Amino acid sequence: SGLRAMYEAAHEVDRLENIKELINDVITFQNQYPESGLDEYLQMVALYGDRNDLTDGDYCQMMTIHAAKGLEFDTVFVIGLSEGIFPNERAMSEGKRGLEEERRLAYVAYTRAKNKLFLTEVSGFSFVLTKLRSKSRFIDEVDQKHIDHIGVNYDFEKPKELNIKSKPKEQSLFADSMEKRKALPYKKGELILHSTFGEGVIMKIDGGMAEIAFDYPHGVKKIMLAAPAISKVNKV
Repeated sequence: SGLRAMYEAAHEVDRLENIKELINDVITFQNQYPESGLDEYLQMVALYGDRNDLTDGDYCQMMTIHAAKGLEFDTVFVIGLSEGIFPNERAMSEGKRGLEEERRLAYVAYTRAKNKLFLTEVSGFSFVLTKLRSKSRFIDEVDQKHIDHIGVNYDFEKPKELNIKSKPKEQSLFADSMEKRKALPYKKGELILHSTFGEGVIMKIDGGMAEIAFDYPHGVKKIMLAAPAISKVNKV
């Protein structure tokens, strides 16, 4: 349309960034909902049309980083800042390109705060990542003179590799159980039973995760196949 060229000629940096964000948002929507078209995208955007009216008031709002774009708040909490979570494992496996996209999202999240910004992470073993959690690089990349560490006082250095033998027997047995469940031969189209959502059909498997379609009102959910809540359905 020539819009980008016009803004580039006028050195309209902010407007060029807005165009870039719009393109990225459309691409993200297309990847998440490949069967949807322009009408569905515009409907989704319309849901956030009046969200600026919700930025004032004495209450806490929970939202994704994508939903927070363009908004500002006095105080912001960014949670889940552990390696493998943010940045996520898929981005890490993609190398520099994937990490730069996650880093851009971190910048968007951080700059939503006008006064106070809280970055949170959790130490200890993650049974989702099957390893010790380590602090996100996006915390380390912030100038430490601007950070006050609060909460549990523990060593902020990268944790050592988990030594299962040094852990209590109960934890080792639980970890072994999780590993055994990972080996279960689930396949696309198979019927499973979830302790909360009931019976469902596996629509897609991606590594240890699966998209499972449950009856109304639960719909399609992405669930870890090693989760204890899932079991095979044996039809007689």
